[in-house]
Amino acid sequence: MAGGVGRREAIGMMATAMASARAVAQQESAPPPAARANRLSIGQWSFHNAQLAGTLAPMDFPKYSAEELGFKAVEFVNTFYRGMVARPGFGAELRQRCEDAGVEGVLILCDGEGEVAAADAASRSKAVENHRKWVDLAALLGCHAIRVNLNSQGSPEEQRASAVAGMREMAAVGEAAKIRILAENHGGLSSNGEWMASVMSELDGQWCGTMVDFKNFHIDAKTDYDFYKGISEMMPFAKGVSAKSHDFNEAGNETGIDYPRAMALVRGADYRGFIEVEYEGERLSELEGTRRTRDLLLRNGCTL
Repeated sequence: MAGGVGRREAIGMMATAMASARAVAQQESAPPPAARANRLSIGQWSFHNAQLAGTLAPMDFPKYSAEELGFKAVEFVNTFYRGMVARPGFGAELRQRCEDAGVEGVLILCDGEGEVAAADAASRSKAVENHRKWVDLAALLGCHAIRVNLNSQGSPEEQRASAVAGMREMAAVGEAAKIRILAENHGGLSSNGEWMASVMSELDGQWCGTMVDFKNFHIDAKTDYDFYKGISEMMPFAKGVSAKSHDFNEAGNETGIDYPRAMALVRGADYRGFIEVEYEGERLSELEGTRRTRDLLLRNGCTL
């Protein structure tokens, strides 16, 4: 037909349109691409009993995590390296161990170096200085952050002021080394999600943030904070997430945490960083408990 479209051409156009529509439908119904899935890292604390007993050398943690569980990223705990960190060549050796195992360092969890949020300014500054060596080690290992604690004294308002002041001091150290400073819900008011959010809202979000632990919302012996509420309140500031686990049922689900619900809160905040596997139970071996935590997170859309 002059000036029109022939039957053969019309059929071809219809086929092209239908193929395009199918492609759009498949894309919309498909799971998120792997590039958007949260990668898993392994928390060194998952094997704290083995390391404290001497059956797993802390320097072998990267190799063990890769060979036994297939992890490609690790999160260190300073407790296991406190006696080594000042030794010449220690950092370079640990970095080489990571490279040999094919894993990358994500962050260092720091304890026992003084209170970053202490009420006394001099004590805060001393704690900041104590953390400096771990900031330097994190940079050497290719990590993006260290985790600190915000234990303090006084009223909630006084503790907030101390925490903000201490985090600002820490952030100055971190910025110089291009290392972020993350505060975890780890007891006291830090396990109050609303209080933590109020602290973070006063800080520069580039060098400060939260490390959200799924289960550490135990304020004191008498008070527990709703952990789904706490996760939701802390996630807008999150630059680290720790998927805590203690025990599993026959279906492989964590008995005390609704993982799909927790992960929905994580993804609802558009968090793209690592999810740390941290098994802390007693019924299963550390290896088996860590494996089940890994597998549960893989079923919930994470990737190694």
